[in-house]
Amino acid sequence: MDVLSVGFLVLVVLLGGVIALLADRLGRRLGKKRLSLFGLRPRHTAELMTVGAGVLIPLVTVLVVMAASRDAREWLIRGRLLAEESARLQTLVGNLEEERLSLAREIGAKARQVGELNRRLGALQNRMKQLEAQTERYRQASLVAGKRAAALQARIARLNGDLAKRLAELQSAQSKLDRARKEYASLQREFNAINREREDAYRENLRLDQENARLTKQVDQARQEVAQLASDRQRLEGDLAKVREAYEQTLRGFEADLERIKLQRDQRQAELKAAEEQLATRTEQLRQSIGRTRTEPMIFAIGEELARYPVEPRLSREAADAALRSLLRIARTRAAERGAQPLPGLSSPAGLFDASTPSGVVTAAQQEAEIVRSLTGNSENLVLIATASFNAFRGEYVPLTIRVYRNPIVFRDGETIAETRIDGTRSDDQVAKDVADFVRQSVVDRVLKERMIPARGREDSLGRVEILDVVQRIRDANRMVRLRAVADGDLRAADPLKIRFVIR
Repeated sequence: MDVLSVGFLVLVVLLGGVIALLADRLGRRLGKKRLSLFGLRPRHTAELMTVGAGVLIPLVTVLVVMAASRDAREWLIRGRLLAEESARLQTLVGNLEEERLSLAREIGAKARQVGELNRRLGALQNRMKQLEAQTERYRQASLVAGKRAAALQARIARLNGDLAKRLAELQSAQSKLDRARKEYASLQREFNAINREREDAYRENLRLDQENARLTKQVDQARQEVAQLASDRQRLEGDLAKVREAYEQTLRGFEADLERIKLQRDQRQAELKAAEEQLATRTEQLRQSIGRTRTEPMIFAIGEELARYPVEPRLSREAADAALRSLLRIARTRAAERGAQPLPGLSSPAGLFDASTPSGVVTAAQQEAEIVRSLTGNSENLVLIATASFNAFRGEYVPLTIRVYRNPIVFRDGETIAETRIDGTRSDDQVAKDVADFVRQSVVDRVLKERMIPARGREDSLGRVEILDVVQRIRDANRMVRLRAVADGDLRAADPLKIRFVIR
């Protein structure tokens, strides 16, 4: 416990005793003086003043301590906040230490990469001839894309012809609609005429009712005519409704057809425009890529590893997403150090890209979501490995492929990986060659057989073995010895190979 906290606790305990003593004496004195405040009885007045003194004394004490000690003042005001901040700073220190170790490993890797780059220089000259052949294939692909664009233009012309035909059909339907309207107007005039005749007949019926009985037969006949006219009117109204419904259905059908044709035309035009833009973009990228293959060095070969990141089991979704972000950050840093550049509109020189599959296009966001899902709640130790999807040259964007591998413990601490017998009476060069062959053949073959995960393009993927000391120890023995390579600590599948040698 902090000294200041102990001192403050002791001070509070002592003040508690002093306050109790002073409050007792003050209560006795006030009781003897028989004082009265606010009309209270002397005993209640003494109790009130005793309580007030008990409250005032510790309050003044705390204020004096706060004024005298800045540390005490900070502890009283921000005690819990300071504890939380201390825990957060400890976590931050741990994270920074992990990043420092990661950067130290990367610095060691870069020093070993210099020799590899020199060895690959000769291979790049042979690669140039392959790239020239690939350039010719790209040119043929560009011609095929041009023919495809011409086919799309012809298809649009056919769609425009279909649209003109549809418009002609719509005009024909419009003329039919005009004729239907004229027939409807004629039927309306006949209907009005029938209405007028019906009204005349009704007036005639009133007049006939006032005549004598001899006109009754004529009145019945007139009523029959009126009934017939009413039936004709209903029939005409039904015919008119049918004509109007047929007209509206025909009009709706032609409007729907016209709208569908317009949508198809707009869609085809949008597809053609997108295809033209994609063709132009790919042609420009191809031109730039061809130029870089002739003028810039290759920084990553296809399948070459950029970064790996071990993952603990049973991660939350947030922790899984953080692990993926850490892997991408390491890969992008390495790509930038090699000379990679971001694409227009992007801020990073490397990352996932939209991939075409037999079932459709899988976007980068969908790939990231699938990786996070596979990591979330997994009960095994895993490792994320990011590799270059294509050959990348300096100044280009590096597309990444990220895979998830199991990362179990392959060798336990002290477990024998391989062993051999070496004659220590031979020369230093012969002993060194025997040890190097043992490491390169027996040790490497065994760890690959046990499914450790090497990194293509990185010599440190299986660790760096210092053999000079081993050679000296074998030479000092000056006899036939048995050399064993054992694991220096528990080794997982994705760990660098750390071994030590035992000589008997």
